[in-house]
Amino acid sequence: MAESSASRMPSSDSPFGDHAESFALVISGPSGVGKTSICKSVIEKDIRVRPIVTTTTRRIRDGEMDGVDYHFVPDSEFDSLLASESLLEHAVVHGFRYGATKAAFEQALDLADVVLLEVDVQGAKAWQEALGARCITLFILPPSLDELGERLAGRKSEGEASLKARTRNARAEMAFAGSYDYVIVNHELEQAIDDVQSVIVAERSRPSRQRAFLNSLGT
Repeated sequence: MAESSASRMPSSDSPFGDHAESFALVISGPSGVGKTSICKSVIEKDIRVRPIVTTTTRRIRDGEMDGVDYHFVPDSEFDSLLASESLLEHAVVHGFRYGATKAAFEQALDLADVVLLEVDVQGAKAWQEALGARCITLFILPPSLDELGERLAGRKSEGEASLKARTRNARAEMAFAGSYDYVIVNHELEQAIDDVQSVIVAERSRPSRQRAFLNSLGT
C-alpha cells in the first residue's frame, strides 16, 4: 500500500458540537475509480451535503483551484498547523501530507447535516475511530482490475513508474473494502452517484438521527 500514516483527533473532543443529528460520510477508493467525480456530483445534487476543503502539501494540478479542491500550502505552513493543534486529522499519502482543520469541519457543519470526506484507507480508519457511529464509511470499487488500469492509463498525467506504483497501491487499498460500512461498484458513473445518495438517505432515516423530530411527536 502507499506510504501512509494517519493521526486521529481526541475522542473526548467531538467536532460535531451541538449538531446532534449530523454525521460524516467518509468515501475511499483507489486512484482512478471515479470517487472524486462521484463526490462532486453528490455535493451538487444535495445542498445538505458539504465537503471539507482539506489542506495538502502536494503541488496543485491543472484544473484545480486553491481553496476549492484543497488548500495548497508549503511544508512550513503545515508544520504550523500541527504545532497549533489546528488539525483534526492528518496523514501522509504518496509522500505528501493531507489534513482537515477544525475550522474547515465547523464551516461544513454550519452549512449542512452531512460532512463528506474523500480520504485514503488510513484516513478513513482515523475518522472512524474518532467519530464512531457518527462516521459512515463507503468504499468505491472498480468493475475489474483491468478496467481500473485502463482508467489510470487514460489520465496520461503520470509517468510509467508512477502509474505502476498507483496500480500496485490500488490493489493493496482494495483489500480494505470489506471493513467499510458500504461498498459500491462504479460500473456506470450516474448509477454510482445514485447509489451513494441512497446511502445518505438511509443514514438520515435512522431513528438516532431523527431524535428531535420523534420527540416533537411525543415518541
